[in-house]
Amino acid sequence: MNSNLTRILVCFVFLLGVPARAQAPADDGQLQFRTLGWGVVADDLFYDLGGKNVPLVVKDAARSAFYSHPRTERLVFFRLVPGPEQKPVRQTVAEAEVGAAGEWPLLIFLQNEAGAALPYRVVALSDDLRSFPPSACRFINLTPVELRVVVGEDKFSLSPRAMHQINLGLDPAAPPQMRYAAIGLFNEQGARRLYGNNWAFRPNQRTLVVIFPQDGGMQLNRIVDDVRSYAAPAAASLPAAR
Repeated sequence: MNSNLTRILVCFVFLLGVPARAQAPADDGQLQFRTLGWGVVADDLFYDLGGKNVPLVVKDAARSAFYSHPRTERLVFFRLVPGPEQKPVRQTVAEAEVGAAGEWPLLIFLQNEAGAALPYRVVALSDDLRSFPPSACRFINLTPVELRVVVGEDKFSLSPRAMHQINLGLDPAAPPQMRYAAIGLFNEQGARRLYGNNWAFRPNQRTLVVIFPQDGGMQLNRIVDDVRSYAAPAAASLPAAR
């Protein structure tokens, strides 16, 4: 992942997700959070929960299971490395400000730039079902240009490095709905269509569309999250504290 795209992503507080079978939050009244790697994979990280070291996994291009939230404004992530007399000590690798990221923060881990104090930087984004409900479609424009978007009868401008969300309002019992989606660029040279296709939308799904620059052009990723996957208990899937 190039440094320009990294700088664009960390400037904004919005959701980035990828297709994955999500785990339901534990039904214990606790806040929950998940991780997602953007060019990052790690299975040797921990965070502090009540003074205990809780193991944490970061998957590339996939949401993790839910982790119990310690109800702090800032989360610190670390590795356990040998210290004096070979006793493990905490080596901080990333920090995340999570106070404004809602009940289900999604923590996106990115490689930090060379010379940074910590190897990873983290962006905390709201991913709960109130801010991003079923039947909604969320667009994130990581490009430096304004785009025009059409989804069925919905038409709107998408500012550079901004987010826009529409709710298709599908009936829960409705079958999949097909909508034509198009993305265009308008500049001094005129209008140019960059993308067009028919998309299927289902009432039980959230759709995330990420538009980002790549190799001098534009790349689009459409990510679907099936909210029925949140029905399964998840308490057993949470890592045990060490």
